[in-house]
Amino acid sequence: MLSSVWRRNELLRTQEDGEEGNKFEFPTLRREVEVVGEILNELHNRFWSLRPDQDAVLYFEISSVNKNHRRQGLAASFMNWTENTERLRVCATLKFILFRDFQSLGVTGIVAEATSIANQNLLAKRGYETLATTFLDTRINPETGKSLLVCDDGTDRANLMFKTIL
Repeated sequence: MLSSVWRRNELLRTQEDGEEGNKFEFPTLRREVEVVGEILNELHNRFWSLRPDQDAVLYFEISSVNKNHRRQGLAASFMNWTENTERLRVCATLKFILFRDFQSLGVTGIVAEATSIANQNLLAKRGYETLATTFLDTRINPETGKSLLVCDDGTDRANLMFKTIL
């Protein structure tokens, strides 16, 4: 699991400088991979307008469990560790710094983009609310007329999910 801290004021400062801010980039020749990046960027960009009450949040960048180790509670264990307000590791300038709690970072919520049914269900069970949804079948291959993204777990969407922690 990889996490980072998002701050509204950093995004605004970046936009004032004419930069795009935190943007996922997937340099690839495969259109399907590009589409994943586009969907994540769309959801990411919507967060601050959907939660204007938030100034700093923890963002789950990546969470994944190898298919040979699923259904063993590993994702829930990762979440327990990450949501524990007594400890949070953040990588800053290539050094790991241990913070006592989320308040020392000014973080008041956790954001995640859930792209699998298992992750969507886990986050919902843990009290995350869905703020926005992008349906995968909106990305069509112009040559075939079929969806560019078909997930092996049957999910048809990517959800932007949020949980207040303080």
